[in-house]
Amino acid sequence: MSDVAPKSQRKSQIEEAQLANVVLRYFKLAGVAVGVWLSGYLNFSPSWILFGLILYVWKERQGQRKKLQIEIRQDTARDEQKAILARVEDLPSWVHFPEVERAEWFNKILDQIWPFIGGYVKELLTNSIQPKIQASHAQMASFVFTKIDLGDIPPRIGGVKVYTKNVRRDEIYMDLDIIYSSDCDLMVKLKGMNMGIKDLQIRGTMRVILKPLISRMPLFGGLSVFFLNNPSIDFNLKGIADAFDLPGLREMVEDIIAEQIANIMVLPNRIAVPMIEGLNLSLLKYPPPEGVLRIYMIEARNLVSADVALLGKGKSDPYAVLKFGPEKFKTKVINNSVNPEWNEVFETIIDCKDAQVIDLEIRDEDPGSKDDKIGTAAIDISSSASNGTLDTWLPLENVKKGDVHIKLVWMYLANDPIVLEKTMKQVDTSTELATCVLMVNLDSAKDLPSSKVNAHSLYLMTNYLYLEIPLSGYD
Repeated sequence: MSDVAPKSQRKSQIEEAQLANVVLRYFKLAGVAVGVWLSGYLNFSPSWILFGLILYVWKERQGQRKKLQIEIRQDTARDEQKAILARVEDLPSWVHFPEVERAEWFNKILDQIWPFIGGYVKELLTNSIQPKIQASHAQMASFVFTKIDLGDIPPRIGGVKVYTKNVRRDEIYMDLDIIYSSDCDLMVKLKGMNMGIKDLQIRGTMRVILKPLISRMPLFGGLSVFFLNNPSIDFNLKGIADAFDLPGLREMVEDIIAEQIANIMVLPNRIAVPMIEGLNLSLLKYPPPEGVLRIYMIEARNLVSADVALLGKGKSDPYAVLKFGPEKFKTKVINNSVNPEWNEVFETIIDCKDAQVIDLEIRDEDPGSKDDKIGTAAIDISSSASNGTLDTWLPLENVKKGDVHIKLVWMYLANDPIVLEKTMKQVDTSTELATCVLMVNLDSAKDLPSSKVNAHSLYLMTNYLYLEIPLSGYD
């Protein structure tokens, strides 16, 4: 049975929530007025009042901006055509790319079965996930889901692309543009404290692989699902967690959630489901990579001055962060410079060179506070894979000025020992650059170290060997 409220009951709940928001806003303003009077009565410094007012105004404006974005996304999820005619931003992928097809028939089916999916998810979280969380740690023994409501807005498939070239005859590759602009409401209780999230927003490109194709039902032997790149995530906090919706702390919560998603289903991590007995699941979950990318972070120029100077021009303390799926690389910090030179090199294994993207951020280090973001860039690695090397200056986005100098070197994987021997001679033994890749599928493990070690894969790097040991099971 589905416990989703009827439309009339949900409308009444929405009206009650709106009234509660008006009352809550009134008491907030009254609290601010009382706080100002009390600080004057107790002879507190006016600077504390000013700081509190600035923080309050900032949070109100951020809340209004986010509310508008959520309303636009939810309108698009309810009626895509009407929302597009009203606003031309955040268009689905089928508008931009002719090879991407619409999937309205599937969205209609998903809308019809969404209440039943909500009931299934509620039962799954309550009967399966909740006991595991409670047993994970002594401090989590009181953890309980107090409210599970996926809302009325289901996920949408913005577009579907089916690959017909460069694929084998016994496999099907599909890319789905996932748009989840939900009105969900999830609440949990831990040690007497209520907290939760609402209006969860997720968008990203999900790849679905069906292979091998077989001549009996269900016509394919296994299913593999994963995000090609890190999806964009946004949400609103509730309860005591809303008190932490402040600069720096919110970004920390978003990073934690994004990291957990990446560790589950962002390349190279995949969700693999066997559909027939006797299928070798490791072929779906750990296919051979396509190559290795060597990233040279060389320098940047004309960066904005994030630190204000009393005399002369301001400077920055820049460093670069490269995000690639669950992996993250960080350069050293160059103090007091808008033209930093890092000259650092990183390596990463590439599973899909034609679709994966490296997200680059230039940040200004501010000890004791949140580091400022002073520029971003998205690096498409397909050109370096086709040409072998890409050495270029990239203009920074979301900032007035600034460029970054980066060099990408693509290295394919070869089985010829002669090629390996030649490569080993070319690599400087004083560096930690790898010359070969060895992948070992570990069936199970016992007595693993603390959670500070990546539970999905262990890495060993030497001058001549890059060893990745993915952990596929636990005892």
